[in-house]
Amino acid sequence: FPQGQFVPNAYAPDVTTHEFTEEIRLSFSPAGSGLTGVVGAYFNNANRHYYVNYLTPGYATLFSNTYTTQTLLQGVSLSDVNYWQVGDYSPKQSALFTELNYAFTDRWKLTAGLRWYDLQYTTIRHEDGWSNGGPTLSTGDAKNTGFNPKVELSYQATPDQLYYVSASRGVRPGGVNTSNLAEKGCGQDYGPYQPDSLWNYEVGGKTRWLDGTVQVNGAAYYIKWKDVQQGQTLPCSYQITQNAGEAIVRGGELEIEGQVGSHLHLGVGAGFTKAVLARDAPSLGGVAGQQLENVPRWNGGASATFNFSPAPDYAGFMRADAQYVGISYPDFDRTDPATFQRAYSLLNLRAGVVHQRWE
Repeated sequence: FPQGQFVPNAYAPDVTTHEFTEEIRLSFSPAGSGLTGVVGAYFNNANRHYYVNYLTPGYATLFSNTYTTQTLLQGVSLSDVNYWQVGDYSPKQSALFTELNYAFTDRWKLTAGLRWYDLQYTTIRHEDGWSNGGPTLSTGDAKNTGFNPKVELSYQATPDQLYYVSASRGVRPGGVNTSNLAEKGCGQDYGPYQPDSLWNYEVGGKTRWLDGTVQVNGAAYYIKWKDVQQGQTLPCSYQITQNAGEAIVRGGELEIEGQVGSHLHLGVGAGFTKAVLARDAPSLGGVAGQQLENVPRWNGGASATFNFSPAPDYAGFMRADAQYVGISYPDFDRTDPATFQRAYSLLNLRAGVVHQRWE
């Protein structure tokens, strides 16, 4: 572009993040009472400052008399600076929370919690360069507050078997998109996107068998997801985030670990997640029943650890961990074979020796 010439260029991004987090907790356990709990406060203030410079030395001279610059970029003053950007993204979070546990028998326990949150976001972005059409300024801000409750009932059937049911609400912060996309030729502007929230209903158990040598944990869950945040790449190449409406998630997970003899420890686990749109999302090209973006249906893993003694007063180990992640899609257009993440596996191998204080 524009004549098949390949010209050296420099792309120099620089991102600096400053973050401050503070939390205070007070826990209590009155003597002679089945009630325990915690209350606390949380604060987080961050700033992400970014600078990007995309430079092609000699561009104005090399391409001044081409179809691209004379017709497509008519009226744009060429320079060696293709694109330049500097900006700040500043989120701030505050919260107050409490959680209470009440054991009304030796086996039954009730847990209830509540969190109040306040989320604020501001962004400012200066852009320039001939590919940007000249200098532009993009700003945005968003603020959201709300409550997240939680309740759980657990049953300690035996010292080795714990079962529970729970219901809890979670929220993910909202944010802002680039505010002047229409000016950049993207058709329209997109305002802030709202937080998305969900209710998770879960049942599960944590158990040990065969004198504690085998551990089996499992859970099944049903999630109602509101205002789901999903990404979209516009034809003009800018990426935005929008709220896609409602989604339903059904899933479960199972993991088994056990000691085999005196030297070998094995583990295996699998998870299934069917996370689909509950209704059409026309603005993103999604239809009801489609799997959500970047969510594989299947994942799993396995591990093996072999412990041995290579010499007196030395302990050795060899460990292998394998992980499997199924296929997923970054957007709702499933017709383009390039727009999906293939299923993949990871294998980690580790070995070591422990001697007194050294490993």
